[in-house]
Amino acid sequence: MTIDVRAEKKAKQAEEASKAMAEYRAEQVAIDAKTKRLRALRLAREAELAANPPPPPEPKRKKAKAKA
Repeated sequence: MTIDVRAEKKAKQAEEASKAMAEYRAEQVAIDAKTKRLRALRLAREAELAANPPPPPEPKRKKAKAKA
């Protein structure tokens, strides 16, 4: 291989690496944003349940057995 071919190959690898890192960072930003949104929704739901707890469930009644 000549020096020019090696230089081109290294330049192409560096370009692909920078593109891959940019994609990775963009995914991480999207994941962080989604996580923040979901955490806010969960905390709001938990605060709502703490302020207004649901009524306790009514006990189930047993069925009367039929006498033969």
